[in-house]
Amino acid sequence: PCHTVAVTGSVGKTTTKDMLCAVLSEAHKTYKTPGNHNSLIGMPLSVSEIPADTAWAILEMGMSAFGEVERLSVAAEPDFAIITNIGTAHMEALGSRENICRAKLEVLCGLRTGGTLLLNGDEPLLRGIGGTGYRTVYVSLENAKADFAARNIRVEESRTLFDLTWAGGEERDIPLNVMGKHNVYAALFAFAIGVVCGNSEIENYRKAAEQGDAVAQRKLGYRYGNGIGVKQDHAEAFKWYRKAAEQGDAKGQHNLGYCYENGLGVKQNHAEAVKWYRKAAEQGWAYSQFNLGNCYYMGKGVKQDYTEAVKWIRKAADNGDTTAQYALA
Repeated sequence: PCHTVAVTGSVGKTTTKDMLCAVLSEAHKTYKTPGNHNSLIGMPLSVSEIPADTAWAILEMGMSAFGEVERLSVAAEPDFAIITNIGTAHMEALGSRENICRAKLEVLCGLRTGGTLLLNGDEPLLRGIGGTGYRTVYVSLENAKADFAARNIRVEESRTLFDLTWAGGEERDIPLNVMGKHNVYAALFAFAIGVVCGNSEIENYRKAAEQGDAVAQRKLGYRYGNGIGVKQDHAEAFKWYRKAAEQGDAKGQHNLGYCYENGLGVKQNHAEAVKWYRKAAEQGWAYSQFNLGNCYYMGKGVKQDYTEAVKWIRKAADNGDTTAQYALA
């Protein structure tokens, strides 16, 4: 059966949807609502387009009045629901941030029994929310006691770094290839769902990986790299990514390039990162196309070339990468 994630909130819905898709698609066939098709018309149309063999569907839910998120949630029946934050959009219709919060919490109306509600723990209006029949998980940039807490956030020239603590452990210097503290919230939501859904699959992937299955090798590497169902170990992640990459698995090639670019489990080597990004990019993998374009733009591992940078970033944008689309806007 297809597991469904509902994503709502005043801002950050699309970024969270895209990061979550990047996490889940490493292990499962994943569908996400295209663009910002999050209205009473757009989201149901998106649901009708989900392929039959999809394992995870990520549905963005917008609203401008009471009752709209309720209708979307009841239609989607999500297993997971995310509220990114509570802002001031639609204040003219709803009158207060408290009412906006009530409207966003309508996502609970369709949440399946035993489902999980993931909330921004730094928003006072969302604190202390819980009920029977579902689990509440909080992410935070400010509260070290949250279920998933980020700290020591550093925004650099082309990326954001942060440390993460959760019940399963601690990881330092997690890199995001996007700038901005606000993007860390999206990463935390994605990581949290990855942890919640991934614990039971590790041994199945290991058996298949040891038999030479490239997809299983890449999925096993991803779990080692992110501490999902196993103690985090970047060296093990790198080992399995390389095995998958050498068999031609595009996602494995991308992840291997990412390890080289960020020094995860291997000595940092931008030239090797470019090599593996290029292999995946030539197979049409949008994330690698964007990263390869960024390497050309920054002159990392390759001679700086703005024409090549625009070429690869445009390919990524044409393949639906929203970060690339924003970069070209």
